[in-house]
Amino acid sequence: MLKWVHSLTARFMLFAGIILLVLIGGIYAYEWDKIRADSEKQLFEKGSTMAVSLSKALQSITENDIRDGIILKDGTRLSGEDLKRNLFNDNLQLIPESELEAQKRAKDPAYAALQQKLFDGRMIPLSKYELKYTSAYDAYTDDHWQRVIDGFLTDENVIFVVPIAYSANPDFNGYVGTHNMKSSPLGEESKDAWGTTGINSQKYRANRVFNDIVGYTAASYKDTSQTLLQKYSQVVEQQVFERWDLAYPLVIDGKNWGAVRVDLSKQASDAFITQQRLKVALEFGGLYIGVLLLLFLLSGAIVSRKLRFVLQAATNLNSQEADLTYRIPVRGKDEMAMLAIEINKFIAHLQEMMGTIGRMSNQVGAISGHLTDSAVRSTATASGISHTIESLSHGAGSQAISAEDSAKAMGEMAVGIQRIAEASAEVSEATQHLAREAEDGDRASEQAMRQMVTLSESASGVGLAIDKLEQGMDAVGGMAQVISGIASQTGLLALNAAIEAARAGEQGKGFAVVASEVRKLADQSEASARQINERITDIQASMAAAVHAMSLGEAEIKDGVLQVGQLREVLSRMLNSVNDVSTQMEEISAAAEQMSAGTEEVTAGIEEIARIAGSASDQAQQVAEASLLQLQDSEATSTRSQELMEAAGQLKATADKFKV
Repeated sequence: MLKWVHSLTARFMLFAGIILLVLIGGIYAYEWDKIRADSEKQLFEKGSTMAVSLSKALQSITENDIRDGIILKDGTRLSGEDLKRNLFNDNLQLIPESELEAQKRAKDPAYAALQQKLFDGRMIPLSKYELKYTSAYDAYTDDHWQRVIDGFLTDENVIFVVPIAYSANPDFNGYVGTHNMKSSPLGEESKDAWGTTGINSQKYRANRVFNDIVGYTAASYKDTSQTLLQKYSQVVEQQVFERWDLAYPLVIDGKNWGAVRVDLSKQASDAFITQQRLKVALEFGGLYIGVLLLLFLLSGAIVSRKLRFVLQAATNLNSQEADLTYRIPVRGKDEMAMLAIEINKFIAHLQEMMGTIGRMSNQVGAISGHLTDSAVRSTATASGISHTIESLSHGAGSQAISAEDSAKAMGEMAVGIQRIAEASAEVSEATQHLAREAEDGDRASEQAMRQMVTLSESASGVGLAIDKLEQGMDAVGGMAQVISGIASQTGLLALNAAIEAARAGEQGKGFAVVASEVRKLADQSEASARQINERITDIQASMAAAVHAMSLGEAEIKDGVLQVGQLREVLSRMLNSVNDVSTQMEEISAAAEQMSAGTEEVTAGIEEIARIAGSASDQAQQVAEASLLQLQDSEATSTRSQELMEAAGQLKATADKFKV
């Protein structure tokens, strides 16, 4: 397994996998955004189609009724002109019971605190925003439009579908005369938190004016060339959902009546987007694994199989008995085939050179035979020379003894001098290095001692500063407690004021608003006081941790002082070692004096050798005559040696063709 990890196939698969992963990752990143864009485009087209279709359907129904006249459920007959007049009558009448319900809900403190932001930024109580009205066309829209509207609630993404009326009066712009049954239930299904049912229930969302920024903009929209898209967020059961509101103008008999609103939820669309992204990820994952598997199989079939022949050839050449007749099979015309051709050429060239070396070896063997014959004749001549040299051996004996004594003395002196030189150099260098290190160590220990003292003083200063800061935090905590108490008292006073304002009725409404604002301010003050206390607690915990860290740091400083003291002791011992080295240098000097005396003895022995060498000069003439005969044989040997050198040169030239 480890061998495969280091193979070319494994490295190829690693790099191919990384490149493929980056490539597929880039494509997936592109598809990631494209899936969302396509899904949102589909959602917009769906909502736009519904808005346009509903607008056209209501327009067609209403224009037919204006042309033919209608009879309402209660038996009232309206002509086309009466119907048209009613549809474009934007005067609204407040339902008295709705106002009574708003007053009842306002007694609920939680509900009374709720407000609604209008199109122009004004904030009004939610009870006023939820007041119910009637218009001149409610009966017609409930009878003829509601069934059509309910038919558009078949898609799970649709929250509500509603026609919204335009009015030049900003307070009435965005009135919803009729609604789908899902958003305006009747009977027990319409009962709200205060027990109210029917049109005055909070769950009944028709007969209201939706003049917030979304509703106001939708009612005022008049561009029939495209659908208006507004995105907003809605909080439902403490969860935030993104809504898409699509509006399309509703034109009746050539005059703008208002618009049609289709509200869509992006929750199902986002789930679909997540599902599509997961599907694409699985597809890309399968593609990644499939391509890697295909690359692995192809690399094994195309590359690994051919590499085995190359490895077999290399193993053959690296063995003790290399078969130079072996050739790698050549298949195809790719790079591996070209590599096999070049290796085969190398093997053929190597085979030719080995043949040349074999022939040169045969020639060297023949020349060596001739040299052997010459050596025999040289041996006979050397026998005569030996007699002459024997007479020289007696004098050479004395010379050898003296030379031997001189050699011994000179050898001992050379060894001693060498040892002295090496030891002196090493001791001198070590002494100088040791002295420098001792000086540096002494300066470093002094610097470390000063830094330890400075660090200890800084730690003491930081401890005092932390103590002062903790005292200040205690004082701030006391202030926060006082603020919290004041906020609590203010809240009680605001509650009492609200109760008194409620008892006062209409005359106490203004004071009730002030009391409500004071109560909010008290709640905010109390919350801020709690936050201050929490921050003080966190800071005090941090200061405690800092004090603990300072205590640990002080212990570390003490350990540092002890270590510096130990360092100074080490430096003292180093200086003592330097003194010992100086003593050893004196002993080395004494040994050098002894070697000087030995040198004088060697001089005397050499003089004796010179005297004996004079007597040996006479006998050297006889040796020269005998050497003349030996010279003739040596010339013949020299010729054979020259031929041997030429053969060796050819062998060297052949060997130089290889790179070692």
